[in-house]
Amino acid sequence: QVMLVVIVVQAMVNVAMVMLDETSPGAIGWLTWRDLLHLLDMLCCCAILLPIVWSIRHLSAASERDGPSNVKHARDASRLKQFRKFYLVVVSYIYITRVVVFLLD
Repeated sequence: QVMLVVIVVQAMVNVAMVMLDETSPGAIGWLTWRDLLHLLDMLCCCAILLPIVWSIRHLSAASERDGPSNVKHARDASRLKQFRKFYLVVVSYIYITRVVVFLLD
């Protein structure tokens, strides 16, 4: 549910950013809105990362609790690897599409 709300908010922020880019920078409050929208976009990105980090922590704790000879341990270890790879992909995507593009502007 949180992810659904965050994705909808992020889509609305991106539409608002496109609309803001089409207006003139001389308009009243243009810089304030631009900065506010960029901040909101970064907060949405962080809100997407939080459930992934929580899942990684939960799987790490479950992996440590279970013995290495347990079948559940092997499944948790496999999921942990997948979540770590997914986390790296998401962080890379956010870094490239948000931070680098913002710095280049």
